[in-house]
Order: sequence, then C-alpha cells, then structure tokens
Amino acid sequence: MSLRPPFDSGRRRSTQWLLALAGMPLVAAAQGSYPDKPIHFIVPQPAGGTGDTVTRIVAQRLSARLGKAIVIDNKAGAGGTLGATAAARSPADGYTIVMASPGFATFESMFPKLAFNPSAELMPVGMMGSVPIALIVRADSPFKTVAEFVRHAKANPGQMMYASAGNGALSHLLGAWFASEANIDMVHVPYAGTAPALTALISGQIAIYFDPMSGSELLKTGRVRALATTGERRTSMLPAVPTMIEQGYKVSGSVWLGVMAPAGTPKPIVERLNRELDAVLQEPEVRQLLEARLVFPDPMSVEQFAKFFAKESQIWNKLVRDTGIKVE
Repeated sequence: MSLRPPFDSGRRRSTQWLLALAGMPLVAAAQGSYPDKPIHFIVPQPAGGTGDTVTRIVAQRLSARLGKAIVIDNKAGAGGTLGATAAARSPADGYTIVMASPGFATFESMFPKLAFNPSAELMPVGMMGSVPIALIVRADSPFKTVAEFVRHAKANPGQMMYASAGNGALSHLLGAWFASEANIDMVHVPYAGTAPALTALISGQIAIYFDPMSGSELLKTGRVRALATTGERRTSMLPAVPTMIEQGYKVSGSVWLGVMAPAGTPKPIVERLNRELDAVLQEPEVRQLLEARLVFPDPMSVEQFAKFFAKESQIWNKLVRDTGIKVE
C-alpha cells in the first residue's frame, strides 16, 4: 500500500501559520532597534556534525549582517526534542532561534507523550539548505536498478536488510516508505549513526542504505554504487542517477536544515531574520563553504518555509503512524 499521503492537513497547518503571521501585532520600532543584544542560536545536535557546521557558517555571516553576536548553543539529546523544547520555552522576542531538521516534522507522532508540538510552539523563519540522499549498495552488488532489487526482495521475503542511522532517523523512515511503496518485506537494522551503517553496507552485512551523501567519497572511489536519489529531481552531484520517482517509486525526501523561532515572535523580526538569512545564502563564499559539505543553499520566504514544513510534517507523521515506527 502506498504511503503517499494527501496534503489537506498540511494546508490547514500552513494556513494557520500564515494567519498567525498576518495577525501578529506590529511592534513599534522593532525593525529599527532589533537586534540590540546577542542572539541565542540553539542547535539540537552535537558539535561537529553537518547541522552544527552549517549553522556556524551561516551564523557567522548572519551576525556580521545584523551587527550583533550570535551564540551557538548545542543542546543535543532525546532525538532533537531537548533543543527544540528549550527554544519553544524561550521568550518570543527574536533573541532565540533554533536549527530545525526533518526530525522536527516527526515529533508529533514519534514522541506522542512529549509535552511539546513544534507546529504550535515554534514558527518558521527560513531555510538554510538541504542534503541530497542516495539509495546505495555495495559496488559488487548484483543490483543495478531499484526494480532489480525489488524483484529479488519479493522473491526472498524477509531476507533483505536495510540499514539506518538509528531508530526514527530519516534513513529509517525512507526505508520503511520504500518497503511499503514497493510492497516488499525488508528487515530494518538500526546503527548508532551513519558511519557504522556505511561500514555494515561495505562489509556486506546489509543490502541497501538511504545515505545522506555522507558516503560520497565511497561513491567516488567506487566502493559503493547509487541506485537512485530521493529528490523530486536529479541532483547535480549524481546527474546520471535517476530519482526513485523516475523509477516508479513515490519515495522522496532530503536532509533539510532550517531556522525556527518561538511562536509569537513579532512579524517584523521574523521577516528581518528571513531577509538577512537569504542574503547570507546568496554570498558566494557561503555557498562555496556549504556546497563543499554537500549542503545546497535553499533560501525560502517565511511563507514558503511554513508551507514546506507543514507538508513535511504531514508526510512523515502519517508514515510513522502507518508503519508503527517507534523510538526505543
């Protein structure tokens, strides 16, 4: 059964955000005086990871444009909910923002007991960029296309294993979506991060992995091979590799990195942050630094990011509920 969901609830959520944005009281002189003190930028991931590195690159230039320091605060843990909750509980004055990622779009279903809902307690500011994802196999794998893998998996139900970077990780969600879309029975094997998942793939312990291009060096050296990418269109990194959609499987997604603020942050401040963020992403040096880390800048307006996040939330929360994925 396909898990491609309708987007009615996503449209309702984005409409609520847009109405909230339009209805916020305009704070007198907010644009003229903001910011007049350092900004607290929460990163709900450990230092040194892609999200943290990208945030620091962007924050350095954003600080220069705003004329005030931006302090990075790594609050990792609990699947990203620790940092997200801290941001949501902060004053809605523009002096606390948080790096958002696909995990934010699954909090509602992945952590049903969590007393926090990003859709209600955080609001979109803008997008920083996204990382393409490739469905990869070992270089000596007999599968040259997704269809070949699907045929083999159907002939051998329950015997093909796919890796993830952990329960609830995007690689887990994509694998579950693929299994449902292709109507195949695969075994999910979670690992403690991408590096051990790639090691398991190379050693032949598992058959496939939805990799956020962390294995790009392995692709270059020919140790792994990409069967597909999961974008809506082909990535410039692998122009000869067709998407999952092109091959007949409605599975798509990327590792995106955005910026959110506590709900109720004044509209002029949110719009100022969005404009400056977009200007930063247009700087050639910033684009070069991000693309060197396989992150492609993707500026959006506040409204565009609101609609994007609402759609992501609808897709991934439905997937989690339909497949019964749990974070253990």
